[in-house]
Formats: sequence, structure tokens, C-alpha cells
Amino acid sequence: MFWVIIAILASSAQVTCVKMFTKKKELCWIAFAVLASFTLIFSYIQLLSQTNLESMYPFIKILSIVLVVLASTILFDAKINAHMIVGLILGFVSIYLLSSTVHSRQ
Repeated sequence: MFWVIIAILASSAQVTCVKMFTKKKELCWIAFAVLASFTLIFSYIQLLSQTNLESMYPFIKILSIVLVVLASTILFDAKINAHMIVGLILGFVSIYLLSSTVHSRQ
């Protein structure tokens, strides 16, 4: 579970750091994004040696999207609209469907 959390945080951090760079034009944000990318690659190596790709990857990506949406509202004053909420709900539904499909095959 440790590497799942690291992957989710790193995946959302790289996008958030690039957005911060575009807003503030400070190169440190690019360095943070690169560090997050390397961290994400390392966490994928750890995770994929232990778990199934078809269940873990969508889970990480959907939760990363949720974190990016939350970070956008907090850091960049982005507004959440009905389409975004529906998209997030559909993301959680897809996690449920993918995990139930993987469990039914085992």
C-alpha cells in the first residue's frame, strides 16, 4: 500500500508542479516535476513486480486525477462544475468495475 500512495502522490505532483511553473516561471517547479516523474517510475517498478497491472494502474490514475482536481481548486482557484463531478464519479465506477472483474477471474 505504501507504493500505491507514493505513485498517486507522484503522479499528481508532476502535473501540479508543471502548472506551478507555468504560473510562477520558477525553474524549481520543473525540478520538482522531474523528481516526481522519477519517483513515479520507481514506484511503478515496485508495484508492478507485486501486483496486476490491469487493476493497479487505473486505480492510481483515477485517484491521481482526484488529487489534481483538489489541488487545482486549492492552489489555482479552479471551480468544480457538474461535468467534473460526473467525471470523477465515473472514474470511481470504473475502478469498481475493473476491480470486480479482476477478482472474478481469480
